[in-house]
Amino acid sequence: MKPGRLIPTGGLVALVVCACVGVGLAQRTPERIREGAWNSSLTAAQSLARYTGRPVLIFFAEDWCGHCEDLERLLAHRDLREVTRRFVLVKLNPDAHPGTVQKYKIDGHHQVVMLDWSGRVAGEIRTYETARDVALAMVAAAAANDKLAGDKLLDLGYYAKAAERYNGVLIIARDPKMVDAVRKKLEDIRSRARQQLELIKQLVLTRRPEEALDACRRMIEDFPPEMGGKEAKKILGRLLSGKPVAFDEKEPKPAPGVKEPGLEQLARKMLDAGMVHEWDKRFYDAVTTYRRLKTLYPHTKAALEADQRINQLLADEQMKEIIARQKMDKYCRRRIEMAELYEENGLTAMAVKYYQDVIAAYPDSGYAAEARRRVKVLTTRNSRKKDTGG
Repeated sequence: MKPGRLIPTGGLVALVVCACVGVGLAQRTPERIREGAWNSSLTAAQSLARYTGRPVLIFFAEDWCGHCEDLERLLAHRDLREVTRRFVLVKLNPDAHPGTVQKYKIDGHHQVVMLDWSGRVAGEIRTYETARDVALAMVAAAAANDKLAGDKLLDLGYYAKAAERYNGVLIIARDPKMVDAVRKKLEDIRSRARQQLELIKQLVLTRRPEEALDACRRMIEDFPPEMGGKEAKKILGRLLSGKPVAFDEKEPKPAPGVKEPGLEQLARKMLDAGMVHEWDKRFYDAVTTYRRLKTLYPHTKAALEADQRINQLLADEQMKEIIARQKMDKYCRRRIEMAELYEENGLTAMAVKYYQDVIAAYPDSGYAAEARRRVKVLTTRNSRKKDTGG
């Protein structure tokens, strides 16, 4: 078993610098972990890995082992520092941790095992000839970890964070199959973003500003700026300011011989939108969508199904409380947002009106407390202006 050379070979710097990727799901770990330093608690390291989506590097080393010293110097080398910093670092004495040695089948000293954030083995360094061998193994483990983290974030609907992980994988991954899989995942996110933008457009064109505002906010929160987040932000700004929103392309007209969608198709599309709200745990939006469907398309099969879904949701007392809370959140946030907009434009009377709407509708809520505070500030400010003749 040969120790690696301590001076990385040409091209390694560019390779490892790209490996420092990933997003943090900011949480606290119960035990303190030192960043960029060797830690002795594998349990604490794995806890931090689960919270942040980072991989763990376990270095099995003995104090008397010369090869261990060589590998440790290599891992600390300035050209490997960026990729090493990507990991939560743990150094264990093999003799003091026989269970861990057995679990990862360690058969000697100066060996490395890398785990992804879920605890599965993502890579190993059993033997190496050059520093490049070490770097490639670490980069491969980092890429596998970020792909797994991206998949989890995608499943949970954190599309922006998932895209960030996937883009990091594309930078460093050397496995063609992994690259192809990640590109397909990114295209899936782009497709979802296009659908959300199309929904925003339809809501604006059909003069449903409240729903359009919500759809814009979700777009900004859920998707990367380059996948439509920037466009949604512009639309949101114009909607809040009362300015008209124009779209470059015209509404497509049906081709000759193509029938307009029937009522059942339109109703089914709205039913699908309500079900998506349920999947996203936006139950108030789901109920609102189902009720609107019943109003617009009362004699369709989709309306019957919408009625069933409403009854199912409202039959659960806990769900009714969740829906009521979501309704309150939406109502209060909208009005406070409008009040703040009027404040910024110096229209104090209109701002106070919107704050008072919140106080009247939900007097015991935290929103009402904030609204009262803002009204007091505005009233005091106006009184001072009058006293000073301003």
